[in-house]
Amino acid sequence: MAARDLGVKRVRGHGLLDDDMSVSYAEGKNSFYNVDSFVDFLLSIDMRPIFELSFMPEWLASIKNYTVCHYQGHASPPTDYTKWQELINALGTHLVQRYGEDLASEFRFECWNEPNDHFWSGSEEEYFKLYQHAAWGLKNASQRLRVGGPATNNPTGWMTDFLAFCNATGTPYDFVSTHDYSSCSVTNLGDAQAIMSGMQNGRAILDSDTEWLVTEFGASCLQGFGSGYNPAAAYHDMVDQAAYTMAVVDRVADYPGRGSIEPQALSYWAFSDVFEESFFPLANESFHGMFGLINLHGIPKPTYRAYQLLHELGTTRVAVQGPSPPPLPACGPVETGVDYYGHDIGHASPNVTTPAECCHACGAVPGCLYYSFHIDSKQCGLKNGRNATADANRISGSIVPPANVDRCHQTTGVIAVINRLGAPGWGRVASVACLTWHERESKRVEITPPHTHT
Repeated sequence: MAARDLGVKRVRGHGLLDDDMSVSYAEGKNSFYNVDSFVDFLLSIDMRPIFELSFMPEWLASIKNYTVCHYQGHASPPTDYTKWQELINALGTHLVQRYGEDLASEFRFECWNEPNDHFWSGSEEEYFKLYQHAAWGLKNASQRLRVGGPATNNPTGWMTDFLAFCNATGTPYDFVSTHDYSSCSVTNLGDAQAIMSGMQNGRAILDSDTEWLVTEFGASCLQGFGSGYNPAAAYHDMVDQAAYTMAVVDRVADYPGRGSIEPQALSYWAFSDVFEESFFPLANESFHGMFGLINLHGIPKPTYRAYQLLHELGTTRVAVQGPSPPPLPACGPVETGVDYYGHDIGHASPNVTTPAECCHACGAVPGCLYYSFHIDSKQCGLKNGRNATADANRISGSIVPPANVDRCHQTTGVIAVINRLGAPGWGRVASVACLTWHERESKRVEITPPHTHT
């Protein structure tokens, strides 16, 4: 879905080296079967991975009981940095051998996730040591493999120190990565300016030619209702998140007074509510405040549709000022020698002299659906209904209202459909089938008008 509908080119996720991925069982005992399956699928849909080099295999973790999230990712420094480097080297060597240097050089390797938060028990200096060994492990496999960090939870976190460390020690980096969220509470929730200020500060630290990947961003860093409703988490499911995302994407390309501060990747976190860090809904809700663009059952949220619109609009940006007037209805088929009588709502201006002008006059009047043009007297009758009869002195026709996104695809539409179903718990299979049918049958936003007039 992400590749097809949204044009997404890369995917990133936690836990590549977690024990449940079965990558590294013990020193020198590595299996890349699951890694290969993941990469092969991405390549089959023309996507590329951003590998997050995390978390620590249990056999190598220095603090066995320090884990994060319920999947128990080991988040402590390695007992031996040389063995950590050997593991990353083995991964890089395998990928180069399997996919070739040209293709493997299109991958990205990001060292860890938010080491300035609870995802790392070590210090900043210990993270830099972790990064240094990972970077050299990859470069020893191939100089063309692209590695970066520090993957911190804000756009300036550790960035200056990271660059200083790499430059002072000659440690290679091909990109810098950070995250950026507007808020982790209701304060500044959905404030596009808050995230833009952070990005502006981050870009100011970097050289203009430094590749910058914002590998997580969003309006709120909170997720899931947990033990109760949380508005900062509910935001992920709402139309407000879609409007916020559109505003951010637009502003990074042309920030007032700064020009472009656009990173080379701006990664929305995350694609799906089927996400191992998340809570499953306590009350069997269909939408329960998770990060995803789609819910547990694959139903797109408003922000999914925002990205779909952005993808289908192309790359040309057109400057506009002020609110645009709504589009006028189009003219439908005409019937020459036919009068639509009755249902009159008035006559148009006397300077209407052609059937086409009569149609446009009807389209400009609220409630007008039909018109009847008098050939000899040049009068234009506006109508909200029709009764047809033969009349050689008349040309009649209808208007076609502008096509709107239907109720299943308008920004609040998914929630509206659920409400029409009585807000059922999603244990009811028929309800899921109903909503997923709407999505399958209406995959795009160009929707045929609900009524056709002839």
